[in-house]
Amino acid sequence: MNNSECSSRARDRDKALLIGITYRYPEVDGVDPLSRPHKDVADFRNHLIRKWRYPEQNITVMLDKRVDHSMQPTRKNIIRELRELAKDAQPGDRRVFYFAGHCYQIVNRSEEDELDEALLTHGHNGEPFDAQGRPLDPDNMPPDDPDRKKLEGLIVDNELRNILVDHLPPGVTLVVR
Repeated sequence: MNNSECSSRARDRDKALLIGITYRYPEVDGVDPLSRPHKDVADFRNHLIRKWRYPEQNITVMLDKRVDHSMQPTRKNIIRELRELAKDAQPGDRRVFYFAGHCYQIVNRSEEDELDEALLTHGHNGEPFDAQGRPLDPDNMPPDDPDRKKLEGLIVDNELRNILVDHLPPGVTLVVR
């Protein structure tokens, strides 16, 4: 869709979910902090409003600095907001999902490359690696393996697809970045 088509069409049904996680406490988060996710989210939000005419009230922003715990970008809260993003979508609507944070891979032998991609949420339980630094293999981990807890803070690509993509009707444009 070009800019003239975009500006001539009402954008009041378009929605976006923008997430920025800095992991600013490496001693707690166990991952390197990131310096730009909050700025990137703010810049992208402004871009959606100014250039693509998204209504401000239809853009949900989740940052790990929020005081309101219901909007912290935890696994549970992100999944809730992903469902909200897909809810009531109709042909012609646009949906945007933007994630600025750490991503990893875990083993999935049913995929061609034998890996799933995963988002690391706020409040996670560490990087999804075993003691040798290899990606975790959920299907071959004993139930009592202490590393299994690391999987709880991830949102895996298949789950993301099931929650968001598979629930959008044909004719809805989805941008994931």
